[in-house]
Amino acid sequence: MRYGLKIVYPGWRVDSLRGERIAFPARAPVVNAILTGTQFLVYVTGEGIVGAGEITGTVPDAVSRYGVGSGPFPVCLPMRLILELPVGDAVPLTSVGLRPFQLARQTWIPLTKKHFEHGLEEARERVDALTPTLRT
Repeated sequence: MRYGLKIVYPGWRVDSLRGERIAFPARAPVVNAILTGTQFLVYVTGEGIVGAGEITGTVPDAVSRYGVGSGPFPVCLPMRLILELPVGDAVPLTSVGLRPFQLARQTWIPLTKKHFEHGLEEARERVDALTPTLRT
């Protein structure tokens, strides 16, 4: 798996480690198929696509860094955040060819390279639009 969409809850926005690791439920076998180097879009439920990241290690790497997780999302993968959009500037899910009902009971959805790149480009355009231009 090289591209995907990670579905997270709104609490992801306030997670101090959101730029270092991404969490999965204990019963998510897909986590073992996600390879180092996989790039993904972050979809916050009820908001939209709010960022992008890249997997930088394995589950054992995450355990050695963060310990064994607990709660509803105890399995983690190390990652780096490529970009994050501010609240209110999310990219619609339809930009990657999906509809919200397709996300029911999902934590990860594989994407084609084309859909990933389209979603990332839309997110980058929003970041660029929010960044003031310096004139000399």
